[in-house]
Formats: sequence, C-alpha cells, structure tokens
Amino acid sequence: MSSHGRRAAVVVSITAALLALPARAHADTVTWAMAPCVTVDSMELAAEHPSRFVVIEGWVTQCGPVVDNGGFRLATYQLDAPVGVARGYNVRLFGSAVPGAARHFGAAVVPRTPGEYGVCVLAGQFERVACYRVVVPAEPGGVWPAVQPVASDAPLVDKSVVTTPYTGAITPPTKQETTDPACGTCF
Repeated sequence: MSSHGRRAAVVVSITAALLALPARAHADTVTWAMAPCVTVDSMELAAEHPSRFVVIEGWVTQCGPVVDNGGFRLATYQLDAPVGVARGYNVRLFGSAVPGAARHFGAAVVPRTPGEYGVCVLAGQFERVACYRVVVPAEPGGVWPAVQPVASDAPLVDKSVVTTPYTGAITPPTKQETTDPACGTCF
C-alpha cells in the first residue's frame, strides 16, 4: 500500500472512530406551554443584587383558561434594538393548572450596562401583558436603576420577540457556559 493509501486509511479509521462516539449531551428542554391568560400583580426592582444583571421581581397570577405546565416569559427590549429577546432562563412556570394560581418571580432581565430597557411579561401567543421601563444610570455607585410602568404598545417594547429554549435553568449562563455570540447580557 502506498503512503498516500495508508494516510487515507488512517483518516477513514479516525473518522469512523469519531463518528462512533456518542454525541455530547445537551440540556433537555422542559415541556411547558405559554399560559393563555395571566395578570401581573406587581413588578419592581429587587433589592440590590450583587450580579451583572438588574433583577426584577414580582407576582403573576394565572387566569382562565389554563393549561398544564403553563408559564410565562419575561422579555427584554433594548432601546436601539429592532427586536426584544425572551431568554429561556426567564421562563417561569405556575405550580398548578388552577385559575388563580400565583407565582412570585425574580429574574435577571437587564444587564447593568447603562441605558434604557423595556421589560414585559409575555403570555398566550407572546402578547405583552404588562411592561416596564428600566433605566440603568451611568453614574457608578449608590444610584439604583429606575423602574416604571410603560404602555405595552410604547415604541420601547412594541417589537417582535426572539426566544431561546427553556431548559429549566432560571439564571443566566456564566461566561464559560454561553455559546451565544449575540448574547448582550452574557458577559
């Protein structure tokens, strides 16, 4: 066998061995559905949180009709971005499929990067149920972000939404875990 033939045989053998290896396991997505009807009882800035995100917390109540494994998403809208983003780690599920079931949530929805952001609770077919404007100040130290209600059709949030799969995680990935080069909050 010529040296070229031996090299080709080695390449084929290595390729076959690599193809026989099991694929790297990816996190399974969790089966859930957007709740068709929710009301937002409150949404406000969480107590100062030592992370790279502004944490928003609140209460959401499920109203009829309900679905099994129902939940809602929180979407973030940057002022100058053409679309909002509803990351999988900002999905929250209700504990039961009963109208009136309430869910407290805390979510890392806005980076600590100075600027103006919109945050909305989404339900049904990605309808904006309640929205808030979050302003992260440029001044370092002592100044907390401001959170105030905004109309769900305000230009800040009246945009389509891009989603990522829900894996059951409720916190953003660390820098080492993220593989999303477009993730503006994964730094």
